[in-house]
Amino acid sequence: MQYLNKIIAPFSRQIEGSAIFTDIDGTALSIKKKPDLVKLSTINKISFQRLANKYLTENSLFGFITGRGLVDALYIVLGLPMNDQTYILAKQKFTNAILEKIKENVPEQSHKLLDAYYSACYGNEKLFKGKYSTTIEVKTFQKKVKMIIEKADLPDGIFLEQKGTTFGVHYRELVENKEFELEEIENILINALNKAKTDDINLVKREHVIELWNEKGQKKDKTKEIKEICQNRKINKIFYGGDTEADGTAMQEIRKQLTNGSIEYAVTFFVKQEHNKNLNFLTEIREHNYHHLVFENVKNAEKIYACLAK
Repeated sequence: MQYLNKIIAPFSRQIEGSAIFTDIDGTALSIKKKPDLVKLSTINKISFQRLANKYLTENSLFGFITGRGLVDALYIVLGLPMNDQTYILAKQKFTNAILEKIKENVPEQSHKLLDAYYSACYGNEKLFKGKYSTTIEVKTFQKKVKMIIEKADLPDGIFLEQKGTTFGVHYRELVENKEFELEEIENILINALNKAKTDDINLVKREHVIELWNEKGQKKDKTKEIKEICQNRKINKIFYGGDTEADGTAMQEIRKQLTNGSIEYAVTFFVKQEHNKNLNFLTEIREHNYHHLVFENVKNAEKIYACLAK
């Protein structure tokens, strides 16, 4: 703990010029087979709320850099129940509206595949597994659904993303797009915040969620996104935590920025997961202006967030 406090000290001493970035799934919370069943630990919830209050000035930032949609991300970081039935029903309604829109633009023989996709997303697993039981069948199904979705002519900001083999629907919403009444989902979030009746729960705002998708449904590059944010806010100290190859690539870029003098100090960390055991980011580094840590699991990583939040 003494070492953590020492390497975190430069951020605490001078908040201005500091950027705190963290991935969510696999870094701030454990990976679950069903993404909607994840829940933030109480320790991380408190740490993140404190960090959100501390690092959001003209020249500082605390941000969740994530592939999740805005509402999903806020539900997680505020510790709200993502398995809440009202929330799930709103997501179901939204997803069904998207799939119906896709059906208007694809041949009729594709409709059954889309219905199976919806069943896999929303709990009717017996129906799905009855038709697609082997790994090869599931992967073939995924490819077919992906092709159908890619061909569909959907409005900007409306698209589906397949997440592993769980078929979780990760939608990106634009409130100004009235076609799917997206404000309904936004209102569910606001109501949940109001029900919480906790003064500090409003500290985490949409500004703290950095979505990695543009309005066309194209994924943004984490490295470029971080670099652009840091340049715009005149950042000279970066903290970054992650667990994927994309996170590791972003960390390499941060180290390059240290070498060329763009920034002065950085701390990064990687959380070990089954999917990253063969990556090259699992060796700790201790230098005068750069520290890279490796945590065995999400639970162990909680302490570095707590140090930052003091």
